[in-house]
Amino acid sequence: VNTTLGETWEEAVGEKLDHQVLMDKVVRYTAAVPSRVVYLTAGIDSQRNRFEMYVWGWAPGEEAFLVDKIIIMGRPDEEGTLLRVDAAINKKYRHADGTEMTISRVCWDTGGIDGEIVYQRSKKHGVF
Repeated sequence: VNTTLGETWEEAVGEKLDHQVLMDKVVRYTAAVPSRVVYLTAGIDSQRNRFEMYVWGWAPGEEAFLVDKIIIMGRPDEEGTLLRVDAAINKKYRHADGTEMTISRVCWDTGGIDGEIVYQRSKKHGVF
């Protein structure tokens, strides 16, 4: 029937959830970094036309919070792009207690681009 009438497909499953049920479960934090977080890390994914950086806050018991997602568009071999990555790595985040936190460790993917770019930039930042 669908190949001739073009009717939309609807999965026959249980009841549909009201969007408000999901919205009621959203936890709103007063600061970029929730109060339980004691440590920030970042993972940088290297692509041919951008870098994507995810900043994670870690709390006791390996509880993790996504604190920030930054997409930096640009060629990975251009200094301007790498300067924006530097700025993202050095960004300060406000903790719920009012103090500023910085990223303590970075894991930077070398796949998808010339690994030497990542190695040289990592040397610039040194050991955190």
